[in-house]
Amino acid sequence: MLDHEDGAIGRLSMSRSGKVRSRPALAIVERLYADIDGYRLSHLGRRRRATRERALTYGEVLLAPFLAILREANPRRSEVFYDLGSGTGKAVLMAATAFNFARVVGIEVLPELHQVAERVLALLPYAL
Repeated sequence: MLDHEDGAIGRLSMSRSGKVRSRPALAIVERLYADIDGYRLSHLGRRRRATRERALTYGEVLLAPFLAILREANPRRSEVFYDLGSGTGKAVLMAATAFNFARVVGIEVLPELHQVAERVLALLPYAL
């Protein structure tokens, strides 16, 4: 399921029902993000808003260590994964493809980053 709220904040949301995985999650997410430069997109988004707001500083998770941390947490099917400041959605997609969360949700304030997350989500079924 994909939700997009109008306004400054974009919300990316997916549920796990019916998804079949055919490739390892790490390889899927790495492939989907291979040509995406979130740092550049974040810089453009902040420049368009003429802001130097430090709260909008962009950073990315390293996928393999993030996956290891999630494995250690041992999430249950009934749990929801939230990523506030989800950027291009990398952590959200990693959580969704690697684990059986009831739902994963990413919330991002910069539309440039959120739009990339939506595009990557649309490609996900073709990468499985």
